[in-house]
Amino acid sequence: MRFAQPPNIDQLRSALTAQGLGNSEIQSIGSVGGKSDEVLIFVGQNGMSDEARDTSKAQVLNALKNAYNAGNSDKPDLNTATPQHLLPT
Repeated sequence: MRFAQPPNIDQLRSALTAQGLGNSEIQSIGSVGGKSDEVLIFVGQNGMSDEARDTSKAQVLNALKNAYNAGNSDKPDLNTATPQHLLPT
């Protein structure tokens, strides 16, 4: 995930834990001026079906939306948008 500014890792951990993803790992990458604006979020998925992986992905996205109040944006969510959402009408 890339953020506009370096995220608060503790806030991310709390948000993931609130979604039942307390066993996840967060790794900062992509340094800008010594502070990272990108993180990798790893969620344990050994032996999980595709459906379970999709559910984990949705939980991560919901946690981030809740933590950063992103659900109130007019911008399309490119992580979940379908081609119909992106095509002009």
